[in-house]
Amino acid sequence: MIVINRAAAGTVLVMVLFIVAILSVAAVSKMLVTRSEVSAAAAAGRGLEARATAMSGIHCAMAVLMNSRDDQTAWFDNPPVFQAQSLTGQGDAEEGWHFTVYAESREDPTSVRYGLVDEASKLNLNIATEEMLAKLPNMIRERVDCLLDYCDGDDEPRLNGAEQEYYDTLPWPYRIKNGPLGTLEELLLVKGFTGSLVFGEDANRNGLLEPNEDDGDDSFPPDDANGQLDRGLRCLATAITYEPNVDSEGNQRININTEDPASFARVLEDAGFARQTVDFLVAARKANVGFADPSHLLEATVEVDDPRVQGRKITISSGVDRSNLHLVMDKLTTGGVRHPTTGQEILFGRVNLNSAPEEVLRALPGLDGESVGTIVSMSRGLEGPARSTTAWIYTEGVVSADAFKKVSPYVTARSYQYRVRSFGYNPQLGRFCVLEAVIDLAQGQPRIVYLRDLTHLGVPFVPSGVER
Repeated sequence: MIVINRAAAGTVLVMVLFIVAILSVAAVSKMLVTRSEVSAAAAAGRGLEARATAMSGIHCAMAVLMNSRDDQTAWFDNPPVFQAQSLTGQGDAEEGWHFTVYAESREDPTSVRYGLVDEASKLNLNIATEEMLAKLPNMIRERVDCLLDYCDGDDEPRLNGAEQEYYDTLPWPYRIKNGPLGTLEELLLVKGFTGSLVFGEDANRNGLLEPNEDDGDDSFPPDDANGQLDRGLRCLATAITYEPNVDSEGNQRININTEDPASFARVLEDAGFARQTVDFLVAARKANVGFADPSHLLEATVEVDDPRVQGRKITISSGVDRSNLHLVMDKLTTGGVRHPTTGQEILFGRVNLNSAPEEVLRALPGLDGESVGTIVSMSRGLEGPARSTTAWIYTEGVVSADAFKKVSPYVTARSYQYRVRSFGYNPQLGRFCVLEAVIDLAQGQPRIVYLRDLTHLGVPFVPSGVER
């Protein structure tokens, strides 16, 4: 007969119950961890989907530029292509993943523009002179001097500037560039430049004046509560523009300062130049007369030896006037610089006359307030060949010959770099991603040369059927 010790049996039961409780807690904990991991994986997956959707907008912009870069209506403001585009193909802005490509609207500050930003519409800080920098908004003398000191190659500070010696005294010292800026954000490393100066009051960078951007010191960002949105230097300045030194047909331009005099005439004739201009340029080459810019051929004369009478000089004219200035500006060059990677000859940092705003044009030499207003007004109506070179501001009587020669080395009539802001979102899931990229077409195929995630700045506008 087996005798059961009741005390021992109770102890065993308690231990069993204790073990079961521990196992139950472990099972529940494992279930909760698994559920959290599943939720985290799902959230991460939706985040990746949001980013992929925003990238779809960037690739859409690349396709448009590749096919229609010369057609401004295709990329500047094109809602059917860039607004609330569904990745499912059903076109319902309330369901599924969508992207919207957007930019600031200069004409209507209360709404966004569905298109791209032409980077050549801005002033390139790496080629701007001291006088040009000083004409940009809020660029006081100290900031101009500090920027020039940051980028130049010497250690001698300007009157109001700062060289390496100043940066060595900071709580966290760093080496200054002593070279060209790589991106506009690098301005934040320069003495005197703040986030408010570079990015303005537009905290989420949608170009719209939000309540928190017009309330003074009550909330971020800092603003002056004047009812107008200060967009900062980012809408007027850049550091990344360049173009290949080729004509409208993609052929290398003729360098009027280096061409072989023996073959110069034939090269010019093949390019379509009249005999008077050909003879002028051949004579100038033989006499080693150089030109700082092709625009200096306008109404130009040169004194050369008279081939008929020894020891006598004669003056010959270039024959360049309103009728053929466009050919000069398209086919001729005085040289550029070599691209550090491709080795191709490029022209660096020129402002596009056809797209630059008044604030940028006012900073250029040779342009006054009246001519700037006329350029902005007339550029909107130009089409085709009329806007293919910078010659139109002279041939249309906007500026004088002297003014054209002053501004010509700093301007262009085409663009190769475009800024894209793409908003990928799913209204049902409440997930979104905002990406900003710069697309470069100067080397033929479009390339993404700058990519930044702006999702942390918040939703740029409400993604809904109303937005569409």
